[in-house]
Amino acid sequence: VAQLEGTREEQELAHARLNLCAAFLSLDQLQPARQTAVLGWKMAERFGMQAWWADYLSLLAALDGRPQAAALLLGFADTAYERTQDQREPNEAVAAGRVRQQLGTSLNANATQVLLAAGALLPEASVAALALEPVLLSADVTVAAKENAERDLPPNSAG
Repeated sequence: VAQLEGTREEQELAHARLNLCAAFLSLDQLQPARQTAVLGWKMAERFGMQAWWADYLSLLAALDGRPQAAALLLGFADTAYERTQDQREPNEAVAAGRVRQQLGTSLNANATQVLLAAGALLPEASVAALALEPVLLSADVTVAAKENAERDLPPNSAG
């Protein structure tokens, strides 16, 4: 990454940052992953990398202990792949799998589905704030999603 910074090889730099972020997340090193993601997400749109980045931003949120944000971001990523008719590469599939596994232990299935669906409607402009600035996670979105999910569950089964 350092060798590419300041050069004209911006697309290669964007990919290098993506891979570096993935490596940090594979080691559960959240702070360097976040710092890399801040710079990398800024390049995502220019090079059509939003879906790939959203997988890693979702994993970052999950590892941060923010399952609602993780589910929203994963829903965004799922939709981004569908919209571009793309498939997850192996590393992104592993990241998304880790998120789904954590969601399975953090949220009930209905809440997860509601949040994934809400994430599909998430504006791209909201992704960075949701992923990289945890305090900006809208309490209204989280509360509404939980209420919608819990409303459909039998008593004493809400997570």
